[in-house]
Amino acid sequence: MLLVALAPIAALLIQAAVTRSRESLADHTGAELTGKPLALASALHKLGAAADDPRALRAGATPAETNQAMQHLFIHAPFGGRAAMKLFASHPPIEERVAALEAQARRMLRVR
Repeated sequence: MLLVALAPIAALLIQAAVTRSRESLADHTGAELTGKPLALASALHKLGAAADDPRALRAGATPAETNQAMQHLFIHAPFGGRAAMKLFASHPPIEERVAALEAQARRMLRVR
């Protein structure tokens, strides 16, 4: 019974890990193909900043999400915080992706 309950969770964790590694590989390959890892890092940084903009969050939200009286009903950090949710994420955090692209840019400059 325990195995039946834990197997789907393990499958989700493995799937998320594979997807994150593929996303990192896609960033690396895209930077190599274009030769401009800092341009990709800049684009990712802009996407991250736009996603955190409170005006953008409210623009496409439902009335319940924008109503201050309803906000206490929403769970912002399930499983106790961001560290546990990172295991289930399908993409690496934007900060990590930008840092990896900046490191790749430094390596590319040293090779030239």
